[in-house]
Amino acid sequence: MNENENLKLLSKSAAATKLGIGRTTLTKLINLGTIRVTAINGNVKISVKELIRFLDKNTFPLSELDTITKKLPVYRLKQSSPQDKTRLQLTSKISANNIFNHLKTEVLNGIGV
Repeated sequence: MNENENLKLLSKSAAATKLGIGRTTLTKLINLGTIRVTAINGNVKISVKELIRFLDKNTFPLSELDTITKKLPVYRLKQSSPQDKTRLQLTSKISANNIFNHLKTEVLNGIGV
């Protein structure tokens, strides 16, 4: 991958799609400072280079996966239903290794870039 492709800027939606995660999860990663952003005219953009950095930092050997996944945060989304005022709690655990390896392979193969 050449330097020009690494500098390509993606919207939050496109970056989330590349990572295989939702925009809400991406926003949490941005707010935590885990993924860095570039602001241009008030628009938040994420470089392909930053996604590669994020993947490199968060990619681990399979032998370490059990240890690593136990330390990953669990994201909970709470949603109120206006009809019956009940709360639905969704809990999901991100398989970081799968997400990171998928994006890294895609970027290295030049798919979708």
